[in-house]
Amino acid sequence: SNLRLFEFRARVRELAERLRELTRNDAKINVAPETYRAFAAAAARPQAAAEDTFGRTRLRFTARWVAAIPSLDLRATFLCGDVLVVGSTRELTCIDRRTGECLWRKQAPRAVSVMTPVGLGRLLPDGTLQLHELSSGEVAWSTRLSPRVGANASGAVVSAPGLPRMLIVSEGTRHLAAVDLYSGEVRWRYAARRGENFRLRRAGKLVVVGSGEPALAALDVLSGEVVWRFCDRLPFASPVAVDHDALFAVAGDGAFVGRGGARLHHLDPWSGEARWTVDLPKHVAPVGAPLLGPETVCVVTHGRRGTGLVGLDRRTGATRFDLTACAATASCLMVDDVVVVNSEAGEIIGVGAHDGAVRYRHVIAGGAEGDRPRRLEPVLRSGALFVPQSEVHVVRPRDGALLGKVPTDLIPDLLRVDERCDVYVAEESGHLASFAAAPRLSLVQ
Repeated sequence: SNLRLFEFRARVRELAERLRELTRNDAKINVAPETYRAFAAAAARPQAAAEDTFGRTRLRFTARWVAAIPSLDLRATFLCGDVLVVGSTRELTCIDRRTGECLWRKQAPRAVSVMTPVGLGRLLPDGTLQLHELSSGEVAWSTRLSPRVGANASGAVVSAPGLPRMLIVSEGTRHLAAVDLYSGEVRWRYAARRGENFRLRRAGKLVVVGSGEPALAALDVLSGEVVWRFCDRLPFASPVAVDHDALFAVAGDGAFVGRGGARLHHLDPWSGEARWTVDLPKHVAPVGAPLLGPETVCVVTHGRRGTGLVGLDRRTGATRFDLTACAATASCLMVDDVVVVNSEAGEIIGVGAHDGAVRYRHVIAGGAEGDRPRRLEPVLRSGALFVPQSEVHVVRPRDGALLGKVPTDLIPDLLRVDERCDVYVAEESGHLASFAAAPRLSLVQ
């Protein structure tokens, strides 16, 4: 009975805290956003016009090598420069991406891994953060943080010109720690009211933090101080999207289809001021970060009819379209003015971001239900879209033209493509394969 009473009191305190969050309004506006706006404008790279790299050329691939790695961890497998770093249950393996030769192998327990510009960062269950050098696999430094309790670890890498290289990682129950990538020292810490699931997005000299509480905070990357805070009655549990001088954030956890109550906010990313707010349809639940097009912002939704898209005008927030893209779970990617939808049911769909018109639809035949990949995210490289299904298909996103297919027997649970369009496929069973893109001819005028 004492244990039940203790649990009851804990739940009452939790409900009381959540009620206070709903009535609390500690919003903060940055009254001097010019320095942050100027830094982002100076760091922005001019966008070149997209080129039709392949034209009518078809891509051909040849098998290069296959490696067997027992207990392969898909989330700890990275393509970095000329090597592939592969994590497993008990060791780390570094493989030359061209030859498949094992460069080094180190004993290491399973950990949450992230690739940084200076090495592989690994967060162990006891809170130990280590950085491994890619050249040898040796530990460059080790820092002890508070172990993550009650939720998964998350974070972000800071590596922009003019900013110190840092890894911002969740710590303990509700903290963030910014760790210097060269020394391993903690530069600053930030305490959130709730830390169930941190969602971080860097915007210039700011990092925007959503932690499941009904407030969105922007921290200064250098000091960790709160620059602005935007509040809502609904929790911010999804990643935000930032594009130039605009930030879009979905409020509402979307945990249950039909629950309703989600909102889309358009904010100034440097001051935190709201430009407009619209309510999303109640029959759907938003999934992931908003997709940003030239004139529209698209919210991916999941409802009883499947995966849908809600398109809104970026300037006014007016709804342009609300449609069901496919009847199954899908991964979506914005490429120029087309939303590419990759469905686990074997469909590849191109939807115009301007008006919601379906530009193309491919039904990929073959493969049993168990042969679907774990991750459906397409990879854009050199103007071509590499789409994982039971096989890897190459599509031109503008018009949906099929450019080629990778001849692999592996299920592409993890797909990586390098700058030469060479393809690397990892299957959860413990196999990793490389395929080289064959030379192609192009017309020179």
